[in-house]
Amino acid sequence: MSARRDEIASAIRDHQVVIVSGETGSGKTTQLPKICMQLGRGVAGMIGTPSRAGLAARSVADRIADELGQTVGRERGQVVGYQVRFTDEVGPTTPRQAPRRTASC
Repeated sequence: MSARRDEIASAIRDHQVVIVSGETGSGKTTQLPKICMQLGRGVAGMIGTPSRAGLAARSVADRIADELGQTVGRERGQVVGYQVRFTDEVGPTTPRQAPRRTASC
């Protein structure tokens, strides 16, 4: 992901749909939301990443929050949250989440 970061950012900026394929552990789940946020995506909506299980959604949110120097939560000023079934850790200033079965950027 890091080697092609600029190319991926350009594709996201220039196209409505972008398909990114890579090896397991290449950073697709954690780095793509950060690239989208740097491009200004998520300001008026949410950036979602798909997760197959609730634990994965929380882990992804924790990892992204840690990389941004944030915490996951509903408090004002937090930008990372997650939503899985009946657990909602998305606050009023959370433009990004790691929801289950939803992918948009």
